Amino acid sequence: MKLKISALLCYVFLILVACSGQQTYHFQGESENWNVDYTINSTGDNSESGDITIKYIGENETPKEINSSSGSSSGNAS
Repeated sequence: MKLKISALLCYVFLILVACSGQQTYHFQGESENWNVDYTINSTGDNSESGDITIKYIGENETPKEINSSSGSSSGNAS
């Protein structure tokens, strides 16, 4: 019985240590016509992934075409 409890505690500890380097950032904004929700998941190995949701909330007809651009920068800030 003690062996099973010890194994379970080691397993839980490994899971907690493996997830400790991850951080989640959440940005949200709204204007008269748009609502934006952006979530970034950053890991300790200098990589990140993100999800963005853009909703038109204006009173007029939904735009048929939307032009956008995005970019990223990396490096050390000093």
